[in-house]
Amino acid sequence: MGMPLTLAVFYSILIAFNSPKVKVEEKLVRVPEVRDLNLEFLAHSSDYSVVAFVDRTKATICFLYSEKDSIYLWNYGLLGYKRIHIADFSSDGSEIIYMYSFQKFGDWEKKLAIYNISQNKTETLLSFEGARGIIASPPRFSPDGKWIALFGELAPEEGYYFWLVSRSGRIKKKIGKWKKWQGLVWSNTGRYIAYNRIEGERAPFRPYLWIYDVEKDTHWLLAEGGDLWKSFSPDDKWIVFNSKEGNVWLGKVDGSEFRTLARLLGSDYEWSPDGQKIAFYWAKVDPIRDKETEAYLYVVNIDGTDLRRLAELPPGLMPARLGYRWKDNSTIIVYELKQR
Repeated sequence: MGMPLTLAVFYSILIAFNSPKVKVEEKLVRVPEVRDLNLEFLAHSSDYSVVAFVDRTKATICFLYSEKDSIYLWNYGLLGYKRIHIADFSSDGSEIIYMYSFQKFGDWEKKLAIYNISQNKTETLLSFEGARGIIASPPRFSPDGKWIALFGELAPEEGYYFWLVSRSGRIKKKIGKWKKWQGLVWSNTGRYIAYNRIEGERAPFRPYLWIYDVEKDTHWLLAEGGDLWKSFSPDDKWIVFNSKEGNVWLGKVDGSEFRTLARLLGSDYEWSPDGQKIAFYWAKVDPIRDKETEAYLYVVNIDGTDLRRLAELPPGLMPARLGYRWKDNSTIIVYELKQR
């Protein structure tokens, strides 16, 4: 038998009043003092337990373990690398995937490799054939670390393809071919990949948000919009993204339902662990200088209610504003870098 209407309404109001308000904790991550190194921010693991800094002149990467307040230095110059670009940390922060280049007989060669930090071990996954082989998007680890998704031309004149590469580098799966593509995001279970196909030869370009089902090897168009900012819910049933109108949209992954959460242009979406709230950045940009003048952290319920500004943040992207994550369903930790 159903709950009486008056009681049901009272119960809903009671839940709304008892739902915990989200609070913000600030955590300062200090750039370590390392003699003779001038470090700049490079990347961080998903839980911010490992933060990577680089001195490109000295060909050295510094891994800072923020919770342990310890550091580890890796001099990649000893391996003959001339340039290096970190693409992604593994989910547990133990490995990084990176692209490096070196000169051989006067020509530049490029390789994609994985470095295990604790074991000081390097594994090469892909070697690019000729100078024109190129990765056009940062490679991304799947949540279980078994696959790496990327988009690029792996051999000269082959054309740009969407690839899945096994962790060992032995298996390459070609799963799509598009000239203009960006913004790869894995779902939390590894079932889906969200990405954008770009249409138009001149600005303003039109991004279309697509979903790829890894298990079924199928693609479908979800919506016009998506931009670079999108994020799957913890259970992979929903995805939040920027609509073509510049609003925060929420849609079911199968495309059966959409709703507007906020009439703001959001970025860096993060879901609460219970999947009931979404936090995001909003920034005011000076159009003449193309520079942020104000930045704020917002939170909204997934039904579009209780949109609130949580905190004002340092304008501009990293290094001052490193990022944030949910500590639990009612607490967000905001990380800021303190440079020497």
